[in-house]
Amino acid sequence: MVEIVLGVWIVCFILSMCLVTWNYFSILKKLKSSRLINVNLNLKKINQYWSVTNENFETLEQDCIEKDKARALKSAIMLGFLGLTSFIGFLLLLAIVVSLRFLIKERRTTAVFQSELAKNSHLLESEVESIYKSIREIN
Repeated sequence: MVEIVLGVWIVCFILSMCLVTWNYFSILKKLKSSRLINVNLNLKKINQYWSVTNENFETLEQDCIEKDKARALKSAIMLGFLGLTSFIGFLLLLAIVVSLRFLIKERRTTAVFQSELAKNSHLLESEVESIYKSIREIN
């Protein structure tokens, strides 16, 4: 009986580590994407940045973009501890990661990354301001 419990825990542990690694690297890929870099380069012109952890516009402060990136990676790792506990923990981790990656799509996030803010880093401040205001109204 103990062997079965230990075997299930080891399988769940391995699957959890694979899931956490995939989630971590997908967040890392998102943080290094050219679209996010372009968005933040444009938003700097109006003293704003795109927060990956909050999926919203935030006021630009010193080192805030790097802190936000670190917070996003830290939350991906902390989420991994959920799957280490048991089979139920692994299932919860799987449900959370799948919903975060595939099911939950904020309309504002979609609008930001499909706008000119993400495509062109050489926008004028007035263009950035108008796009920012139009996207800000999306709930």
